Amino acid sequence: MLATLSVAKTSGHSVYLFCRGNSIRQHQGILQEGYTQYHADKYHNTDNPNGISNMGTSENKLCYDLLHKQVRKVSWFHLSP
Repeated sequence: MLATLSVAKTSGHSVYLFCRGNSIRQHQGILQEGYTQYHADKYHNTDNPNGISNMGTSENKLCYDLLHKQVRKVSWFHLSP
């Protein structure tokens, strides 16, 4: 069964968050709910042609080569105080 697009509440209290963080965590916005619906009914051209296509998530592949070089640098793996 698909979720409806309304303000949903998440259950539980995280010991890792302060009061404000837990308060924000209690509310799930329309973007999260849209992704939940997409995840429950993903489009597939033969298995699920009436499913949902995710148009809300982007991935920037144009700068992958630049990011890859920077992330692989040894200096990124050392933190200074």
